[in-house]
Amino acid sequence: MPSSSPPENPVYNIAEYLDLRGELDAGLLLEAVRRMLDEIDGFRVRFREIDGVPLQYVDDSRDYAVQLVDVSAEPDPEAAALRWMQADVRRNGDLRAGWLFSFAVLVLAPDRHYLYERSHHIVMDGHGGAMIAARTAEIYTALLEGRPSTGDGPESVHALIDAERAYRDSADYARDRDYWLNALADLPETTRPGGSPHSGHGARNLPNPPEGCFAGIDQEQAAALKATARRMGTSLAGLMISAAALYQHCLTGDRDVVIGVAVLGAGPRERAIPGMKANLAPPSASRWARRPPSRTSYGRPPAPSVTACATSATGTRRSCATSSSSTARPSAPSR
Repeated sequence: MPSSSPPENPVYNIAEYLDLRGELDAGLLLEAVRRMLDEIDGFRVRFREIDGVPLQYVDDSRDYAVQLVDVSAEPDPEAAALRWMQADVRRNGDLRAGWLFSFAVLVLAPDRHYLYERSHHIVMDGHGGAMIAARTAEIYTALLEGRPSTGDGPESVHALIDAERAYRDSADYARDRDYWLNALADLPETTRPGGSPHSGHGARNLPNPPEGCFAGIDQEQAAALKATARRMGTSLAGLMISAAALYQHCLTGDRDVVIGVAVLGAGPRERAIPGMKANLAPPSASRWARRPPSRTSYGRPPAPSVTACATSATGTRRSCATSSSSTARPSAPSR
């Protein structure tokens, strides 16, 4: 499956872990994860090529494993757990063979566990990850209480495929593509802090992990941030996106700052199905005098904010590198 960045590159992996503190039955949690995987066929999507055409299909087998990793005897269990997860997330995925996900329960202590999940972005997005965690919790609680879990799980991933096919055949697709091509025409070369050009990362190399600075804020500080966002007529997310654009300008001097914002382009039915629905919309902090189309695909007029610009142009569709149709599609601006 040729592309400018091979799909086996671990840069396409997304992962998260939940820090679970308190009494927990690790065996029941493993069983809850297995039952969740049985419900969600989006995880069982596989890929193959026929006459050079990449296709995807749902594998009905259930031969996946959920790992139990006990690091409680290590001198520093937390550091050992993090090393294990970091090694796993850097594994190359094979789109032609094997499962494109990994789940594990890591035991740090009798009263502390990590629930870890890693997926190739071609089958799952961050929104799906949150749904998976919630469903796993529901099943675990039911098992713990000795009762059947409520609900039948989400709809099949085939509903996402049908919705994507309908969008590709609609007039919205061409209109959205033209909009984004025009909105982002003639972008200057991006620069790193300090003024050096941003050359990107090699096609087969995992970029270095971003440097992070973590600091907690108390309830009073959180309330002040939310109040500031309301005063500016935006959301907390919109405020943080604007702050990121301003920070980039202060570091580089760039006045045309483009930020990749993860957005969903799905109706209520599609949002309830774990899978690949998200994309990165590229709002430009200095270009939104050119307003996006006046309405989204779901009839909501956009508000005048960076966040609205990110979700305009009839909503945002899937990343084309992570196609959700019967064939893997070439890259194109998306809704």
